[in-house]
Amino acid sequence: ISSGVSRDASDLKRIQQLLVSSLQNLQTSTHELIISRYNESTSTLLRLSVLQAWAEVYVKAHEINAQDSAEEALDLLSTVEAHETYLSELWMSAIRDHALLALPALLCHPTAAQR
Repeated sequence: ISSGVSRDASDLKRIQQLLVSSLQNLQTSTHELIISRYNESTSTLLRLSVLQAWAEVYVKAHEINAQDSAEEALDLLSTVEAHETYLSELWMSAIRDHALLALPALLCHPTAAQR
């Protein structure tokens, strides 16, 4: 969607459905059953890939909206806005996890330095 490769309405609708179903799989307990087949890093990669795809659509929707391509922007914005609350929580969680992994161990676990 964000690359602009396909402008065909049926292709875009199918991609939107794939994004929505991927996000719904993150929300449901069946996702845990599917992911349990993979190791932790594979499941993390899958989760981050879904979040990245949604982030790219979010950015593209706002770029199109700024360029005043009303019909296309409204379609993308409505798709993102329907899931924006949950996406925001997931994005913030991913940023928090990244920050914790990037910080030196001393800053993450100050009680370990006292031992």
